[in-house]
Amino acid sequence: MKNERKFTSKPDFTDEELDVFADFSDALRDGKNPDIEEYVKRLPGAGTRLRRLLEDEVWARAQVARLRADYPGVDLARLLDPDWRRKRK
Repeated sequence: MKNERKFTSKPDFTDEELDVFADFSDALRDGKNPDIEEYVKRLPGAGTRLRRLLEDEVWARAQVARLRADYPGVDLARLLDPDWRRKRK
């Protein structure tokens, strides 16, 4: 995919960071346009980590929206991983 992001490791996030992320993600899901900086201000000590997490969520949702637009009616799990059924067994 164009503009791929590289993820090197899975950092441990605090409960507070995950709560802010959940609120932000819910707002995106509900069609709102949440301001990343407003959410980052909720946890001043986590600025860079939290900002990156929220930016990644915006990016991922944009990629899913683009795929849904490009492939209407297609199961995205099947599109992204054609062998998904065999792996489930």
